Amino acid sequence: MIGEPGSHRIPSIEAIPAQLEVATRAYAEVASQVTGRRLFGGIKLPKPEQLGDLFRQQHVRWQGDGTYALMDSATLEGQGNVEYTLFVAPNIPTDSRKIRGLTEKLADNLYKKRVQTGGLSTPTFIGMNDPLYAQYEADELAGYKKGDAPVRFGLISDSLLGFSGDDLLIRGHEDVPHHIPSVLEAVTLWYARFAGDKLGTDGLSDDVPVRLNGDFKGIHHKNLPLKPDTSGTLIRPWTYLFGYDQLRLEGFGIKERSSTRYVIGSQ
Repeated sequence: MIGEPGSHRIPSIEAIPAQLEVATRAYAEVASQVTGRRLFGGIKLPKPEQLGDLFRQQHVRWQGDGTYALMDSATLEGQGNVEYTLFVAPNIPTDSRKIRGLTEKLADNLYKKRVQTGGLSTPTFIGMNDPLYAQYEADELAGYKKGDAPVRFGLISDSLLGFSGDDLLIRGHEDVPHHIPSVLEAVTLWYARFAGDKLGTDGLSDDVPVRLNGDFKGIHHKNLPLKPDTSGTLIRPWTYLFGYDQLRLEGFGIKERSSTRYVIGSQ
């Protein structure tokens, strides 16, 4: 339940700006792979070094719209304080082939890091329902809307909240900007966690937070329309991490009332 701020928590107004460098590195890698260049389809993305000025504007908005206040008050029974990861996603149409390419690159990065750190040398497993994701337009997978800002700053909770989790965080705070992440935002979040050493490389060890390795609840993209799978069953995208070596982009027959994670502090 939402409660009083924890006594050992760094205030969000300090903690989130400290994540900008890591979020910028993740953005640079995602943007370069999605576009191959800065100008794509008439959409010009900011250079990584330009994100500082854009973030300062967002930082002011989060102070005024209740985002930081919600984050600083968020706790869950049995888990204590809820921490958040900052990410910066390019706002650009991204089709399923590029989503797969992003996932394959991250899988390779995870594998190389495991080898370098003496972890298990098994390849990172990718479970992607390609026929499902191929049915969605590039705008849908990216959450792209013409006229929106060229990048999206967002915050997603790190804790394993279960299928009802993030609904508990925003209950009573519905006026705080929030939205269901796009598939591109979900993958960008993975990159930000990897860049910030929040994805483990050696299993569920004591020095790697379990809540970030085993993010198996993931994101139900229930804002996307249902599509038939190969058996004719209607499903939607469901993205999540499993263990320390599995990146999953699958489908699930999600009901409208099903809960999911949210991006807090939406633009």
